[in-house]
Amino acid sequence: MSGLKALFVVLVVAPAAAPWARAAGDDCIQRGLQASAAGDLDAAERIYVSCLADGKGSAGADALRLRGNISFKRGDSDEAIRLFKRAVSSYHSSGDHEQELQLAAMTMSLLEATGDPAEGARYLQSRLVEDQRASRSFVVRSNAWLRLGGVQLRSGAAGAARSSFQRSLGWALAGGLEIPVTYAQLGIAESFLAEGNKATARHLVQDVIESGLDDLYTREMIDQLQRKLNNDTDH
Repeated sequence: MSGLKALFVVLVVAPAAAPWARAAGDDCIQRGLQASAAGDLDAAERIYVSCLADGKGSAGADALRLRGNISFKRGDSDEAIRLFKRAVSSYHSSGDHEQELQLAAMTMSLLEATGDPAEGARYLQSRLVEDQRASRSFVVRSNAWLRLGGVQLRSGAAGAARSSFQRSLGWALAGGLEIPVTYAQLGIAESFLAEGNKATARHLVQDVIESGLDDLYTREMIDQLQRKLNNDTDH
């Protein structure tokens, strides 16, 4: 796996900032978190069900998401996906669009891990398109498109991946996000390389090198891409 693809795996799988952290003072959610931390998943699930019955807006979505986490811990990915999708819809209804996108991206990751990356990509893209007029931070938007591009690239859909990376780049540029701009540029380079267009990929990588951005992931991705560019057998 290339450094770029490894980064996408990290971005997709690593959980975003816990949405229930803002609700940590809520007694119901807090009791569920404590039960889960103590290893009593049955008790935690019962508590989250009661939270769902009493909670409104994002609190109810948090409870659904936490129930999904429990299902995932139990190895029931299908139920986890079902609950996560319900939570995504609940976040949307409550106007919490940042959490909606973050959880949609995690759901896409789970769908990919269970062997259905195409469905995962379709799902996240549908959330992005459906809420294209909603107010969201540039970071969340850029990262969501970057994650989508990563799944599409790993699925062999280089053209679709490039389109997603370009959208990520647009949001990153609009928000003045230096590192996301670089990741999106390298994603575009990787998509061209996947199609055998080494000249364009090499040019894009050189642009990133000349930008002078020097962080660990960027160096790793550049090294991996350069090795592939210089080795016809490394695909």
